[in-house]
Amino acid sequence: MGRAQPSGDPALRRRYLSRHPDAKGYVEFSDFHIYRITVSAAHLVAGFGEIHWIAGEDYRLDTSGLEGVVEAEEAVVAHVNQSHAGTNSAIARRLGLAESDWTMTGCDPEGCDIRCGGDFGRFDFPDLARGRTDIKNALVELQGGKRTP
Repeated sequence: MGRAQPSGDPALRRRYLSRHPDAKGYVEFSDFHIYRITVSAAHLVAGFGEIHWIAGEDYRLDTSGLEGVVEAEEAVVAHVNQSHAGTNSAIARRLGLAESDWTMTGCDPEGCDIRCGGDFGRFDFPDLARGRTDIKNALVELQGGKRTP
């Protein structure tokens, strides 16, 4: 449960189009809107008799101090796609996905997303990323490299 409010944030529009490139044909329609949803509670069904309500603050990721990832996302995604296609292949291999022409579509403090046609994958970082260096380290380690201090 939560509250959905229209957002004019160009970063959200860019993120949406990065993940859904086929939307370019209708994203400019006057009745198309990007919404930001603030979760107030989640209903967890964990099995028979295991149903719980989770408060929104216990469900949402506290992004305080993680603004560096948001600021770096567009540049990181562009850099990986232009100069490090092997990174996307390594993510696909790690996820057990077929080798193909994968593209990184976004990253956030918890991981990054890849896409190939209609197929998607999500690589979760081993640790919460706080900025560009943490993202780089997670992707370098994925390929057997060493962290940048």
